[in-house]
Amino acid sequence: MKNLKKLFSALFSIIILVVGILSPLSYSYEIYDSSIYLTQDTPKPINPLYTLNLLEMIQQVNESTLENHIQTIQDFGPHPTGSIELEEVKEYLYQQLNEYDLSVDLKPWNYKFKSGYNVEATLPGIGSNNGLVIICAHYDSVAVSPRADYYGSGVASVLTIAEIMSKTEFNSTIKFVLFSGEEQGLYGSHKYAEEAYENQENIIGVICLDGVGYADNYLSGHTIKNFADESSDWIVDISRSIIEEYNEYVNLEILRFPNERISDHHSFYELGFQTSYFLEYTIDPYYHTSEDTIDKMNMSYLTKICRLAL
Repeated sequence: MKNLKKLFSALFSIIILVVGILSPLSYSYEIYDSSIYLTQDTPKPINPLYTLNLLEMIQQVNESTLENHIQTIQDFGPHPTGSIELEEVKEYLYQQLNEYDLSVDLKPWNYKFKSGYNVEATLPGIGSNNGLVIICAHYDSVAVSPRADYYGSGVASVLTIAEIMSKTEFNSTIKFVLFSGEEQGLYGSHKYAEEAYENQENIIGVICLDGVGYADNYLSGHTIKNFADESSDWIVDISRSIIEEYNEYVNLEILRFPNERISDHHSFYELGFQTSYFLEYTIDPYYHTSEDTIDKMNMSYLTKICRLAL
């Protein structure tokens, strides 16, 4: 009888062991309450590469990454549309975005006897609604300026955000777009937005960054202008919610302004897309001059704006 009990005990242990091996492991992860973020009805194993939540993404934005991008852009010197220097900047942007394992395309444009390329990187969404979010800046300069703040701050932010977001999956597709031809009259973004309109792309919203790295006092270092029309107020509202929730990392106040034709967002606005344009509170006095260099910038201020845009 005693030997029989030992036999049953051994068989029971083997059954438990086999069931434990064959049963799926239990995983826990955060479910995001947003139409953009990845959501799942039932738990499943997740690649560690795709587990960043919003706070972790915000925490990854740092001054040194932004500064490295801006310094590299500045070192190319002035690079107006059509110049050899702009081609070199374009190759740098393409290389950087390609390193993030994003799908990168060079989109040619011709408009008003000018031509160039927009650089587009795509993070495909996994949702079913085909929604598309665009975050953008322009990478061409005027003939005399190395463009550290105007536009380097925006491009550096887009590159930084692209690198961080590439590590996470989202319901909506995210496009990181860098335009040329802005200084001639928003030429690159005009053709890009026109093509998106003709293709009936479901663009949920456009975030534009251009001149977001200069602040010379406490007020300007804690304030950001946000240009948006009434239909885009929801973007402003979300921005303010982010500041309230993550004030430790995004200590800013938003000043709401009506839309103006002062950067590439306007190309989308004209075609009925909902847009939001961030601009520094105090306009850089070195704007469009040879003195627009990285040593004049406030990297702490830029870091906060980059986190907000992300």
